[in-house]
Amino acid sequence: MASIVEIRAATTSVVCDDSGVAQHVINVHNVSGRRLRIGARVHMDAPAEAGWIGKIHLPANERQQEWDLEPDKTIQLTVPIQAGDAPAGKYTFRVEVYSTDAPSEDYTTGDGIAFEVKEKPVVTEEKKPFPWWIIAVILAVLVVGGVTWWAVSQFTKATVPDLVGLSQPEAADEIDAAGLTRGDVTREISEDVAPDIVLRQDPPAGERVAKKSSVSIVVAEADMIATVPDLGGLTKAAATTQLEAAGLKLGNVTAEVNASATAGTVLRQTPSAGTTLPREASVSVVLAKAEPVAPGIHKQGSFSVRQTWHGDLDTGAETNNGSDFWFRAETATRRYLAPENGATFRVMGANQPDYFACKDASLSAGVIDVTRLRAGTWVCARTSEGRYAAFAFTAEIGASPGVMRIRYMTWKKPFVITPLPLQPGVIHIPSQ
Repeated sequence: MASIVEIRAATTSVVCDDSGVAQHVINVHNVSGRRLRIGARVHMDAPAEAGWIGKIHLPANERQQEWDLEPDKTIQLTVPIQAGDAPAGKYTFRVEVYSTDAPSEDYTTGDGIAFEVKEKPVVTEEKKPFPWWIIAVILAVLVVGGVTWWAVSQFTKATVPDLVGLSQPEAADEIDAAGLTRGDVTREISEDVAPDIVLRQDPPAGERVAKKSSVSIVVAEADMIATVPDLGGLTKAAATTQLEAAGLKLGNVTAEVNASATAGTVLRQTPSAGTTLPREASVSVVLAKAEPVAPGIHKQGSFSVRQTWHGDLDTGAETNNGSDFWFRAETATRRYLAPENGATFRVMGANQPDYFACKDASLSAGVIDVTRLRAGTWVCARTSEGRYAAFAFTAEIGASPGVMRIRYMTWKKPFVITPLPLQPGVIHIPSQ
């Protein structure tokens, strides 16, 4: 199991005072590559007892028992030692840091951290006459010391400024101006306070502390999770505005024919409304579009093309050159429908295609073997003049020399309105 953090003590060992009290400071560094919500617990090495260690906490917040830790960031924690009447000696314990999402799976146990309990001093009492003169001396010392302390404190102490409500850079400037040192900066998600604004500080504002003392702050952090809004029925512009307000972006936009919805409005979205996503993620939409209208008929009817002759779908006639296809015969058995003059064809099968089927078909300039062109077979085409057409063979072509008997329908070109730059207000409509 890979470590999620590195745990290091600020000092190798501490010595408890006469009351058995001390504290260790440990640094916890996130090496997991992801954001963690962590907690910490202590394992005592025998003969140390679990009751000798208090709750692990931040230096500035003893109540908080879980902490957010960004990737490759370090947090400093305090481990209080309250050994009390423990026997003199050296003891060790280990700190285990775990992910609150999977505390039994994602955790790291640090190396042993030492502390020492000193031998308690033996106090012997000796009854002597009470030295009243000492009282006078003490009083004199207190008076002189108090005056001296007050005078010295004016030069060695600083007043902690009020940082709450300031931006992080402004707070840093205030700390510097007060002759203090910038301490830890931790972040906390807040829905009410703008990002990078100070929420709390330690020590509190107004407290007198030694110059160069550190001041730690907690700053607001924006929630990095966004909820997908309902975009149904909105235009593309309105959907974009809604997504930006939610901290998201408009992703892939496609269109789909829908006769019951207003053209240009959202039919569907992915992900659906109410889904939570990371901020700045994309949401794709499908917009409604109107049923397309096919152009009118340019020419329709029937005509025949004899073997080795040419056929023109724009005029509906057999020609001897300059047409859309050639009934080509290399031998009596190697015969082809050969597109020419830029025309393209595709065999569609037994079902009659409409304008849109031909427009969307993958047309080719390659030759088509006549053995594929049985009676009732439909072919889509784009003529040499740029019109779409559909034609079917009304009878078998027959053995060489054969005849292609064709029923056809050629559509007009779609209208294209093109402003002429040299004649403002005049438009050109190509022929159909």
